[in-house]
Amino acid sequence: METHGLLLIHYDIEPSDQALLHKTFSSMQQLFNLPHETKLKNSTPKPYYTYLNTATYETLAVINSSPPEELRAFTRLMWPNGNDDKFYETMNLMSKKMRELSMIILNMLRNSYGIGLDVKEENIDPLFRMMKYSAPMSDEPVHGVAPHTDRNFITLLCQNEVDGLLFKPRDDGEWVKVNPDPGSFIVFAGDALRVWSNGRVHSPPHMVMMCGDKERLSCGLFLCPKGDQVVEPCHDLVDDEHPPLFKPFIFLDYLHYASENAFRVDTVLDSFAGI
Repeated sequence: METHGLLLIHYDIEPSDQALLHKTFSSMQQLFNLPHETKLKNSTPKPYYTYLNTATYETLAVINSSPPEELRAFTRLMWPNGNDDKFYETMNLMSKKMRELSMIILNMLRNSYGIGLDVKEENIDPLFRMMKYSAPMSDEPVHGVAPHTDRNFITLLCQNEVDGLLFKPRDDGEWVKVNPDPGSFIVFAGDALRVWSNGRVHSPPHMVMMCGDKERLSCGLFLCPKGDQVVEPCHDLVDDEHPPLFKPFIFLDYLHYASENAFRVDTVLDSFAGI
């Protein structure tokens, strides 16, 4: 994570896992096929947590997906007349599995630095996001989503069979394609983890480039600090040889700043909180 800021998690897919993946992307397609006016109800003033629709990219999100009631409320918002049980059951199971795996990964990263205390789930706001990248119907690559870093601790992604994800390792100006095996998970370190590790972990810029006639579907579990939580370097990772690289800040304040300065891909965190 210190060089690439990315992990690929491979495992042997059981038939039940394959069935869940198929149901997940089928349910997402059902969601994206809803009328635009319905999807606009997925709205919040909190940056990055709301419905977004551009020419190439569409996304909806469930905030604090940990209690099943939040996903149930989202489902009823999208299908007020019912007929939503399959969507709810599928996405509840998928988001639960991804949330549990994300917490394991986050605590493994902490423990790798000798920090024995696990992150408690009550200090985390898990965001479950469903994303669609339109097929450009062209052989010329176009941006599905522009270069950016994630603002949270870690992001766990699962995609369908359509690739297009690229990232930049630390100290390398070249974009690298990510080609996961079917059913694999992709893990990105975010800006909050970069701050917590006092710059040891790389928060990689990444983007999606699309070409051809197939759309790309992916779902992501974003482990975020709670909005009012202070993000700062871990005290155990700061000493005379490793002075703090970032000043403490409120996570929600950073979200607002980053959303207004998203074009500053490589410098937004440093300009906001760098020392």
